[in-house]
Amino acid sequence: MRKIILYILFPVFLFSGIFSYEKKKVEVSVIEKEGVNYYDLKSILDTLNISLDQYREGKSYQIQYLDGKLIFGVDSPFIILNDKIQEILKPPILFEEKIYVPDSFITGPLSSLLNCNFTLKGKNISLEEKLVKRSPSLYNIEIHNVGFTKAVLYFTESINYFLKESKHQIAIEMPKNISVNIQPLKVEDPFISSVSAKNNFLIITLKVEDFSCSHYTLSNPFRIILDITQKKEKKGIPREEAKEGYKVIIDPGHGGSDVGAIGPSGIQEKDITLKIAIYLKNILKNNGIICLLTREKDEDISLEERANFANSNKGDLFLSIHNNSFKTYNIKGSETYYLSSEPFEELYNVNNENNNKPSIDLILWDLAQSKYLKDSAYFAELVQKELDKLWEIPPRGIKQAPLKVLSGVTMPAVLVEIGFLSNPEEEKTMQKDEFLQKIAQSLSKAILDFKETAGKRWEEEHQ
Repeated sequence: MRKIILYILFPVFLFSGIFSYEKKKVEVSVIEKEGVNYYDLKSILDTLNISLDQYREGKSYQIQYLDGKLIFGVDSPFIILNDKIQEILKPPILFEEKIYVPDSFITGPLSSLLNCNFTLKGKNISLEEKLVKRSPSLYNIEIHNVGFTKAVLYFTESINYFLKESKHQIAIEMPKNISVNIQPLKVEDPFISSVSAKNNFLIITLKVEDFSCSHYTLSNPFRIILDITQKKEKKGIPREEAKEGYKVIIDPGHGGSDVGAIGPSGIQEKDITLKIAIYLKNILKNNGIICLLTREKDEDISLEERANFANSNKGDLFLSIHNNSFKTYNIKGSETYYLSSEPFEELYNVNNENNNKPSIDLILWDLAQSKYLKDSAYFAELVQKELDKLWEIPPRGIKQAPLKVLSGVTMPAVLVEIGFLSNPEEEKTMQKDEFLQKIAQSLSKAILDFKETAGKRWEEEHQ
């Protein structure tokens, strides 16, 4: 028996097929759309005891098997198989909250990932080969000190863990079947004395008693990140600001060895963005807004660390400040960006640190920002409206782009390009502190307007 459903503008026929693996025979939903069979992916993977994970909280998904990884997006014609971007014949689709993949996906990318051969016959699938299974492994540990200690633990796949703090120690309990494949670790850190592994426990011994440890995970590869500080220091958050209230995260673009755009006279983007951010922080503080900066001095901070800072501090709003540059020197004005939910080919490098090729993270719909796009767009309009008043030129408008610094931020977020440093006239204007203060005033007006409207519900969410 088949079920006929009208799906948008074409008929969809819903069938039941059988997936045979080892001694199991599992019923799998099959959709026939435009003559192509699409199979319920999760049913197949569950039978193989392989997980299907959301990729960075967005509309993309990943399948990990041994050392391989397959990332794909619903309705996206691109996949990433073992870090290589490929175009596929037919994209996966979402139907009744399930992901269905075409037969070409099963015999193509999925077979390549699993190093096996599926047999398709009618609506049925079979796999004669037995897949190799492997236990999760801890394969690397990195320790960095950036005013506080950041320990990064690398795993071959995602794991569940339990963290317990005691005097002078942090103990991380991992799955019992985990293997630890790390070289002896030489530790030279003001907080950490040693790191050792025993069975399924990782023990971090500290030099201090009065410490604070926050932890979170990242994917691709799966990592557990520990941020260790002394409680007295409250690193990055001034004591007077460690309170509840509407919280804005300001991100001065670039910094340290990453100077950003350079104007004709040699002025560097990283210096202008920091000045504006400090002016803006003071204005917001005087208006009763808690304002935290991702950097308060000239230092290297990765895009990922900026997003993590915003999330760990539970910001209600995120604003990344940049300056533009273009090979044509006479282009003028401000531009405001919010995150795109579509693949985007031309503007990927607006704030790509390497400016060489699209980040794999940006090819698919890997958006932690998905639920905030509407409010991000509204905030972008407010920002652009205020900045347009400062430049005596036609507005350049708001734009969408898959900017990496915005993609991991779990709050309404925009990136603003204040002006073009490549334009000698605008570069000269942006060297004046009086003008930078006007920029900060304009940005603060947009932030306060947002807080009074859409921003209220994000404040309530964090209370």
